[in-house]
Amino acid sequence: NKAQAPFVLPDWIPENHWQAWLDSRTKARKAPTDYAKRLAVLKLENLKEQGHEPAQVLMASAFNGWTGLFPIKEIK
Repeated sequence: NKAQAPFVLPDWIPENHWQAWLDSRTKARKAPTDYAKRLAVLKLENLKEQGHEPAQVLMASAFNGWTGLFPIKEIK
């Protein structure tokens, strides 16, 4: 098995929002592995392509204590 390079956060994800989400996960005793962080980046990339701002997605998850990342629901 080849060792993977250390996780590096892509430039398009705001570091402070990412860290807030990581902190909320860690508090919930669900700190992500580097593999899980890579999957989270892929999820954010997919949501971004659907028009969801990564910062908003991360803030909503951190605020609500969600371990996952979800599309932003518009308030009507």
